[in-house]
Amino acid sequence: MSTSTTLAANDATLSWTVSGTLSNVPGYPSTVNFHCVVTSGAPYCDVGVGSLNITFSAPDATHFALVFQPAYVCGTTAGTCTPLNAGTNSDTTSVSATLSNCVYTATDTFNAYFPCSQCFGGEKPLFGVTFTATSSAAC
Repeated sequence: MSTSTTLAANDATLSWTVSGTLSNVPGYPSTVNFHCVVTSGAPYCDVGVGSLNITFSAPDATHFALVFQPAYVCGTTAGTCTPLNAGTNSDTTSVSATLSNCVYTATDTFNAYFPCSQCFGGEKPLFGVTFTATSSAAC
């Protein structure tokens, strides 16, 4: 009799392939596609937008999260600004990671904004975020 053990989504041995699209980020083309591989030890994803520092991780056994990190949006003299999910006003967006055929998948689409209105003429521009993350083999 053979048994198979399924790893939790936050198991340190898993890697995640993340692909996505950013739309309408101020100062960038209307659509910016990104693709990266992240691990618990290397969670940073270069999304190709200098004003966004984003990490991805699995914070627990059943979720996957995008976390906006502080970034210099309008120069170093203005200090850092951390984008927020427009629906939750949080820098962290966590979604369920669904297991199918020994692979976890997590997908989300949401609007985010820069709360540092001084960088954008008093406005807090919305931009779109879409991502899909797929884990390496979990069993």
